[in-house]
Amino acid sequence: MIDEGEADWKVVVIDAEDKWAPFLNDINDVEKHLPGQLSAIREWFRTYKIPDGKPPNVFGLDEKFMD
Repeated sequence: MIDEGEADWKVVVIDAEDKWAPFLNDINDVEKHLPGQLSAIREWFRTYKIPDGKPPNVFGLDEKFMD
């Protein structure tokens, strides 16, 4: 994510005790087992500052999640 002109890395994690943990070993597994979840996470990060009067955040790396 690019936040105020600077790279602002985010890490997607899961609790080891979560029922999905045995199935989610890398970022591709998230889309495979939970379709749409990564898009929802991206949109949340894009828009979470808008209520504070700030513009939407933008993303580098073609908006792809890195593994």
